[in-house]
This record gives sequence, structure tokens and C-alpha cells, in this order.
Amino acid sequence: MSSSAPTSYIKNIETYIDFLNRTSIIEAKKKYDAMVQIDVNKCFDSIYTHSLPWSVLGKDQTKFSLDESKATFGGRFDALMQNLNHKETNGIVIGPEFSRIFAEIILQSVDVELIRRLSIGENLTHRVDYEIFRYVDDFFVFYNKESTQIKIFETLQEILKSKKLSINTAKIKKYQKPIITEITIAKERISTLLNDEINPVCEEEDLMPGSLTAPKRNLVCAINANRLITRYKSAIKGAGVTYGDLLNYTFGIAENKLEKLFRAYVECGKSDRDRQRLIKAVLAIIEYVFFCYSASPKVNHTIRLCRMIATSVDFLHAQGFPYELKHLLFKYIHENVMQQLEKNTMSNHREVESLYLLISLSHIGREYWLPVSVILRHFLIQEEEVTGNYVRPSFMSHFSITVLLSYIKDKVRYVKLKTFLEAHIIAKLEHMEAYCNNDTEALIMLLDLVICPYISFATKTRIGQIFNLDAAGLKSSSLQNLYNPHEC
Repeated sequence: MSSSAPTSYIKNIETYIDFLNRTSIIEAKKKYDAMVQIDVNKCFDSIYTHSLPWSVLGKDQTKFSLDESKATFGGRFDALMQNLNHKETNGIVIGPEFSRIFAEIILQSVDVELIRRLSIGENLTHRVDYEIFRYVDDFFVFYNKESTQIKIFETLQEILKSKKLSINTAKIKKYQKPIITEITIAKERISTLLNDEINPVCEEEDLMPGSLTAPKRNLVCAINANRLITRYKSAIKGAGVTYGDLLNYTFGIAENKLEKLFRAYVECGKSDRDRQRLIKAVLAIIEYVFFCYSASPKVNHTIRLCRMIATSVDFLHAQGFPYELKHLLFKYIHENVMQQLEKNTMSNHREVESLYLLISLSHIGREYWLPVSVILRHFLIQEEEVTGNYVRPSFMSHFSITVLLSYIKDKVRYVKLKTFLEAHIIAKLEHMEAYCNNDTEALIMLLDLVICPYISFATKTRIGQIFNLDAAGLKSSSLQNLYNPHEC
């Protein structure tokens, strides 16, 4: 059985598509008459930590030599995952690379056990009667006879149950020849659509016969954003996938199109007409990108959106575009980022996305600074009616604090907010004082804030006191910190 280790817990769609286009899978589509896709139900949330030493050493051996097994790789890995998850044995932390390694070891033991049982118990030979591929926690089973598929399904179900995992029956998908998945169909449609609708080129003007002047080179890239969005919605709907399924792939093409547009502009004559055409084309692409993003505002999608914004803004600055033209794009970006911030108020489950968007606004200049009211509302900060003081029902995370400081800097309009933020930092660290020396977030806050140019010396001194650092210790921490001294 072939497997592909995960690159992220949320499956990376480009890697996923590459997996489906592997030569071995294409050959299996030719060889077999049918395929069934089987998904493990809530894999990371359901993994039983003891199943790792079971997978490496064997369940009976682990239980028979319990004390000895604790000192093995599997036993120590098991203990690590429990310690990171409040001593829980059900479920593992989602995000770190070692969690994905943990899951992959267990699922590879499932791969081996499945082929072994099918060979011995069901007299089925891999790559003869059937073929199985796995991408993260998705199994792709190719077969000819329905009876073979049933045996594979039942055997896989038993093996997963022994690992305290299960099949997500709601996500089972069956395909008959020609075997082609919804993702592949959607990918082909979106690629064709974007190539049709966004095709920037630098064209030479036709000259009269005998003309001695050099032909002008003009930028050509007319994009109808409304038509592009409508066709995109039709492609997604027709293929039976969601926006989130293809957004990384879509944004990858959009980024390439922006780069191609900028290259075409550099090659042309850079006339006023060319500049206007470029702005219209960039606006159309960014409008399309914001539409797609609004349907699935996840962290990886936010990063790509912000990257496209930064690339566009930097290009206009570098090419010396006049303010009036830049304003058309910057105003649109500002309005749409504000819309996303107001729509997606910060919460425990929706924080990082917003912070990236806030950083992206720093690229477009002082004319587009956010109103204080928008920042307060987004960061769940309230202004008391009687005193006018800012209050917040709970502490902000380290990421929220440092990004907000980086955004408001020393701007006069945000002085009151910065005063609140400094008091909030001290209150948070004082609340954590009893254990802050052993707390990762507190340590990172110390290293970031002692060199932050936007908070007062008094606040830095108090932070040092909380960590039992005198002036010399605080200075030493600042000097040894390798973060950018111009940012928080």
C-alpha cells in the first residue's frame, strides 16, 4: 500500500491533487473498474495515545511488559502526547509536526495489518485483486468485484476499531469507470476558467508599412470580475465541491496571474493608459480573491490573501504609480478588510486570521488607518459609559497583543488604546506570575515586549520585575533576543 505523509492537518489541496495525479494511481484507474474513498472519522480527535506503542511493539507485548514499554520510543511518545493534552489518552494535539508523525505511524500499522489480513483471511492479493492508496487519513480502494470491496471495508473497520478509530460512513464515496473525483473535475474547470478570463500580455501596435518609429508596446488584460465570479461559482457547483476544497489551488493560480500581469506591465511602455489598465486588472483579481476568501476565511487562505495584497501594494509603490490610481486599489482593500474584521469578531477559534488581515493594512498608508471603534469591537474591548475607560472581559493572547502593538505603534489617534494595552499586559502577566517562568506564552511575551519600541520603559521594568529580572537582567534579555528590534 502506498501512503503520503500529511503536510498539514487540514489537507493541503495542492499536495492532495498531486497525490491523485501520481502515475501509480492513474494506472490503477485503468486497471480496475471501481474505486471507493474511505475516510477515518475525526482522526486526530479520536486517536488513542496508547495505540502508538501497540503499533510499534504489538498490543500484547506492550500490555505484557508495561513497565519496559514505557521506556521505548512508542511509550515515551505516548507519554509526551498525554502531557501535551492534560493527561488525556483520547485525542492528540492538532497542529505540531510530531502529532502528524504520531498519526502516520499508527495509520501505517493499519496499512500493514490490512494487507496481511486480506491475504491470509480473505485470500485477496494486493495489486492483483485490489489496490489501496492512502493520503493522510483517506483510503482509496481500487477493485473489480463488489465482494472484494465489502471484504476490504469490513476488515479495515475491524482494524481501525482495534485502534479505537472508526470509518466516517457519511463521507464514503464510490466511483465507477471512468474513475474521476470531484476534486479533479473542479481543478480542471477552474484552471480553464482562470486561463480564459485572466490572460495579461504585452502587445505591440501594428505600424504603417515603411514606418521608421519603434512600435508601442501596450498592456492588454481586460478582466470582467462579475463574469469571473459567476463562472467560478458555476464551476464549484457543477463539480460538487465546496469553496474551501479548492481555495488554496485557486489562490495559487491567482497569485501566478498577478505575477504574470506585473511582468507584462514591466515589458510594456508604461503609458498612462497602461497604468490605468493595470489598476483595473489588479482590482478585478483582488475583487475575485476577496469573494472566494469570504466563503472560507481560514488561516492558510488568509496568508495567501495577505501575500497577494502585499505583492500588489509593493509593486505599485515600486513602479511609482500616482496616488489617485493607488487609492482605487487601497480603498478597496481597506473596505474589504474592514468588512472581514467586522464580520468575524475575534474569538478563541477565529483569531489568527484576523491578525494577518490587520497586518496587511499596514502596507497601505496612514489614510487607511482603522477607526478606534472598529479595533475595539474586533478585539472585544469595551468603553465604559461612565468612566470612558477601556475594559475587556478576558485576557488577550500574546499574538493579539503583539500584532495590535505593531499596528497602532505610536500613532496619536491610538494613544488611549496603547495605554490600555500596556496596563492589560501587566495585568495578564501578574495573573500568571506564580507560574510564568514555566509558561511558554509568558516567556515569548517577555522576549517580544522588552524590545518593543512602542511600550514605555516603566512597563518594560514592571515586566522584568514579574520575571524577577533586575535592570541588568532585563537588558541582557533584550540584547540576546534576536527578534527584529523595530517590531514587536
